[in-house]
Amino acid sequence: MKEAKNIKSNILKFHVNNDISGVELMDANFKSNKASLHYHPEFIIGVMESGVQSYCPKSPKEKIISKGHISMINPERIHSNKNIDDKGYRYRTFNVQPEVFQQIANDIAQDEVSLPNFDKVTVKDNHLEEQLLHLHNYLFSNQFDTIQNQNCFYETFAYLIKNHSSSKVKAGEISANSIITNHIKDYLHTYFDSKITLEQLSEVSGLSTYYLNRVFSKSIGIPPHKYLMNLRLNKAQELLKLKNSVTEVGYMVGFFDQSHFTRNFKSFLGITPKQYQSSIAQ
Repeated sequence: MKEAKNIKSNILKFHVNNDISGVELMDANFKSNKASLHYHPEFIIGVMESGVQSYCPKSPKEKIISKGHISMINPERIHSNKNIDDKGYRYRTFNVQPEVFQQIANDIAQDEVSLPNFDKVTVKDNHLEEQLLHLHNYLFSNQFDTIQNQNCFYETFAYLIKNHSSSKVKAGEISANSIITNHIKDYLHTYFDSKITLEQLSEVSGLSTYYLNRVFSKSIGIPPHKYLMNLRLNKAQELLKLKNSVTEVGYMVGFFDQSHFTRNFKSFLGITPKQYQSSIAQ
């Protein structure tokens, strides 16, 4: 994580999560900000977490972006921005390369489509706001494993494109496919103790990353990352019964962060791995 210098009490933090290529995160606390006309080469998708910002496109009139609103700035859209009072504002952004948006749009449509475009600079969508803030926190803090991070990112940005893009990308038809689903399940059962990515599952299934999630969910009711989590935690219970240490078990089933293992195990069973092992011994 990179933290910029504190300039006039402005604090900007930047982070790149290696699980998601083509995306940079920014967490900005502006006390004083007045940016002249400029543009970005990437999409800037932001959530105003507190305060108010004035967004000024080259034309027409300025837009006021307040707490809870989502801003969507296309690549090379000329604009300026500033705070409108002395209270400042906190602004979280996803700076996303155009090719990432293009890939997700193609995956949604299951066809080659035009690059998504956002005519509206700002929208109010409580569901999307919540999803973006959760995702930003997860990626900034590296709380989840790779496949979970990737799934959350694709699902959130697919929702954004389908519901707020001016180009109205329509989802292609989807049906359950037991053969493809079984190929994915076999791969997960074989490599559950390793790092697994959506790109690997895409190679196994022959489907795009977003589409394979939809096919898998249609077939068994949950996406691959949730199936994998369930599989790992079932394996963990078996190994804990054999008196392996909690730390060893976490690594043996694919958790490379013990707090992540403990948190998910407790969410799954209602008790920690150590408590589970103690209850077996009694």
